[in-house]
Amino acid sequence: MTTERLLVLYEDAAALRDIFAEGLPDDLPVRFVERRADIAPTLAEFRPTVALGICSGDIDKASLKHVLDFESVRWFANGGAGIDHLMPWNPAEKRVTNAAGVNAAFLGEYVAAALQMMNVGFVGFMADTRAKRWVERTWTGIAGKRLCVVGLGHVGREVARRASALGLEVVGVRANPAPTEHVSQVFGADRVAEAVTGCDFVAVHAALTAGSRGLVDASVFAAMKPGVHFLNAARGPVVDEGALIDALRDGRIGSAVLDVFAEEPLPESSPLWSFDTVVVTPHIADLVSDWYRRMAIAFRDNLADALAGRAARNVVDPARGY
Repeated sequence: MTTERLLVLYEDAAALRDIFAEGLPDDLPVRFVERRADIAPTLAEFRPTVALGICSGDIDKASLKHVLDFESVRWFANGGAGIDHLMPWNPAEKRVTNAAGVNAAFLGEYVAAALQMMNVGFVGFMADTRAKRWVERTWTGIAGKRLCVVGLGHVGREVARRASALGLEVVGVRANPAPTEHVSQVFGADRVAEAVTGCDFVAVHAALTAGSRGLVDASVFAAMKPGVHFLNAARGPVVDEGALIDALRDGRIGSAVLDVFAEEPLPESSPLWSFDTVVVTPHIADLVSDWYRRMAIAFRDNLADALAGRAARNVVDPARGY
């Protein structure tokens, strides 16, 4: 008989009930919460030992942190890869898992599309369209050009695989600079400026941790090749946004596709809206139509394995932040 009690936080319980109705012990109590106002009373009455939290509706990141910190919760599963909003916790008392890798393929598709769009010059043509300008610009093929992937986790490795298939030479940055498939050279996190030197494209996919905050700073932008194409689909604070704006103003960056920002939604006052060389997307790089079900299924399977005595996957080390 299981002694666990599962709490699922998501704005639409009906969209997930079928997932948790199968693949788990029949005697596992499961409770759903759809509104922030119901979280505190449910925690007090139900006293869950395991919780899955998916930010949606008015269930925000602060709500998830409150659930993680509740005394009865021993395992908190984050319905996303980033866990900076959950820090800190004591790993001797709490297990935290994330959804790293669940949607990596879709992020890979987004990045592959963005790289090719920037290479052909679509960012400039989009600006020309708005201004009703007929301007011919030549472009060169993408094969043989060089991409630096800053962050070689699940997503970074998927990006490297797809970029390699396009004929790009790929170099990368990771905290542990171990050999990585599809990457010709791997640099440590203290050598980002060296890694981006001479690259035609730079794509940021590093997790946000205390060590990666502001990792791509003015010195890194200064080391980039003039006219470089830049992409950030990780977390906004990994990039020094002021330094990014300066690099756009002085023309160091030829074009940029930005999916994440220091403040979200991106304020109307942000200079990033005003550049013809920038495409803004609203944190949707992996927002596929069934993303929340994919998160729930991955966690359900992880929980089923753990209840059967197998090791849980995607356990986050708070000392590393991933």
